[in-house]
Amino acid sequence: GARGRGGAPAAAGGGRPAAGGAPPPPATLTLLAGAGVDAAAVPAARAVTPGVIAVGPAALVDVAVARAGAGAEGLGEVDAELRALRAAAMPAQADGAVVRITARLGFDARVALAAAVGVDVAPATLSVWADVADDLAVIARLGAGAEAGAGAETDARAEVAALREMAADALGAVAGLPASRRLGVAPAVRAATLTAGDDGVAVIALIGPRRLARAVDRARAALPAAATPPGADDPALESP
Repeated sequence: GARGRGGAPAAAGGGRPAAGGAPPPPATLTLLAGAGVDAAAVPAARAVTPGVIAVGPAALVDVAVARAGAGAEGLGEVDAELRALRAAAMPAQADGAVVRITARLGFDARVALAAAVGVDVAPATLSVWADVADDLAVIARLGAGAEAGAGAETDARAEVAALREMAADALGAVAGLPASRRLGVAPAVRAATLTAGDDGVAVIALIGPRRLARAVDRARAALPAAATPPGADDPALESP
């Protein structure tokens, strides 16, 4: 389907830890939303609001529950910035998504993420949007986080260049995966566009309808017979 795509990367933030004392370790709060979401069915989950559950450190879950209970007035400007970051990757003409990822990382979290995934630099902000219609579109915005001060402009340019190189390497790695080659999506991954801006990098990948349909067929063929739900092939269950 036709969608609007493109635009400049989101503004970045982040900073180094304050002097003195070890900073707290990076932590992740995961929110799951949906009509059938039940905290009792997910280990270590807590209900935030009806249809929304949270999984993560107790302190972060407490904050999510408290802010949800306070309503819009309890969200504050910081959350408004995070909502803007979440929206940054979504095209203006899009009306939904199958995957959305938003992250704002401080200095220590960036160091930890870079070490965990084996790259030299991690983004200060991350906004990802993906949707599937007759094609598959993915947009990721990787924000730089150079600090203000003398030489900041030079630092920002160097960081954006490093983020672009990291993104290019990541795309190459994904394209080189045996699964990508078997499904026939490697050429589309290699064809993804990388656009460097003043404050970050935008990555846009598109798998067209024919290639996506072929990939789905190959994936289905590779699934073991046990993966097919009972009755899935029963003609009586098919829609007219």
